[in-house]
Amino acid sequence: MESQFDSTVAAYAQSMSALPFREHVEAHSLLTAIGPVAGLSVLDLGCGTGSYTRYFHTAGAGRVVGLDASLSMVESARGEEERERRGITYVHRDATRPLKDTDVDGLTGAFDLVTSVYVLPYAMSEEELAAMCATARRSLSPAGGRFVAMTLNPDFATDPEWYRHYGMRLTTDRPGGEGATVRLTAWISGQTIDVEARRWSAGAHERALCAAGFDSVSWVRPEVSEAGRRRFGDDFWSKYLACPHALIIDATAEPAPDTDSGSPSGRETD
Repeated sequence: MESQFDSTVAAYAQSMSALPFREHVEAHSLLTAIGPVAGLSVLDLGCGTGSYTRYFHTAGAGRVVGLDASLSMVESARGEEERERRGITYVHRDATRPLKDTDVDGLTGAFDLVTSVYVLPYAMSEEELAAMCATARRSLSPAGGRFVAMTLNPDFATDPEWYRHYGMRLTTDRPGGEGATVRLTAWISGQTIDVEARRWSAGAHERALCAAGFDSVSWVRPEVSEAGRRRFGDDFWSKYLACPHALIIDATAEPAPDTDSGSPSGRETD
């Protein structure tokens, strides 16, 4: 299956260094929300070229897997793994495809933490949004875990130029509409990224997460790192922080209850 991101690999790979908000707001806020990952098994859902996936390995995570629907993105991440072996596995897979107990990639029930960055907005329907959340939940261990996702702020600024100062532009056909088309244009090192997403309300996200089996959901507003404040000044960030284009979801899954206290698997024994 072709992905709209297949043609954006080079620009996306440079975006972390080219767009200050990615390093000083997005990465800072996401990694703060996630907290320590040492010893955890981590699935990076929608890993792109693998920048966060590699961070989790460097930060001491145990098993680390990146998954993405774009074959070009996965091939780029695999190429980086070839150049510097870390033991990270990259899987080409659409997150809207359900995981099964017989999943050959070994993703079902295998992780303590699932992360995603700008993946949920690319669900083209509420059914796809629910399927992505179900993939995240099904990937978590029966002992429970967390799904931490950066997603489009349902109340992003509808002024197309609001985020231009930060290297991007958002336009929509139906401001505030459920499932409204949102076009993101970003300018990175002379290259242009132009992709189409959907605007889903907080309620739509929460319904999808609840249906997937998550027990609690909280929303986190992004913040600027101290390094970012020192380098660019508070005035530079004020417009973005007043109405950020993205928020963080922190969803928790509690341990699955045993249906039979005498059997860890919940099945009857002879």
